[in-house]
Amino acid sequence: MLRVLLALLMAVAWGRPATMVREVELSAGWNLMSFDVQPVDGRLPEALESIAGSYELVLGFDPVLGGLTFDPELIQFSTLGEMDGQHGYWIWVSEDCALLVRGRELPERRPIQLDTGWNLISYLPDEARPVEEALRSIEGRYLLVRGSEPGVGTVDYDPAAPGGSTLQEMKPGRGYWVKMRQPGVLVYGE
Repeated sequence: MLRVLLALLMAVAWGRPATMVREVELSAGWNLMSFDVQPVDGRLPEALESIAGSYELVLGFDPVLGGLTFDPELIQFSTLGEMDGQHGYWIWVSEDCALLVRGRELPERRPIQLDTGWNLISYLPDEARPVEEALRSIEGRYLLVRGSEPGVGTVDYDPAAPGGSTLQEMKPGRGYWVKMRQPGVLVYGE
């Protein structure tokens, strides 16, 4: 605790944001994940150094470019070059492990630009929240939210039928697909 406080005070005194380490628990198989820090080094494979040898494939998405891939065995053919704290990612790991990401914490209220259609986003708050509350800033602009729960699989939230939805809460460390009917700006907590 004293080290964290000292690092924070030094960062404030020197005018630089403090870096921290965020741990993301991953289960063997596919994980739809995210982190709420901007990595010091987001380049791949460096960003995944803490789980080197445990992951086989990383998938990302860009609304303009479409699907992006990173294969540590075929780096020269990979289209996903770096990871950041505003996007979600699919990652296949061969065993349960913990991804450690060192970086600057992103503020919960950092705006995330969303395009019409599908967007793969990060969840920035430190605590779980009901979907409707977490996405209040884009209420009426999204059609569906899709996530993945370990041991359960795909879960959905339909704002037109919230009671029948299998996704009820958004959680730290998870990534989410959001299908927008029109562009918008997501600000958690607004």
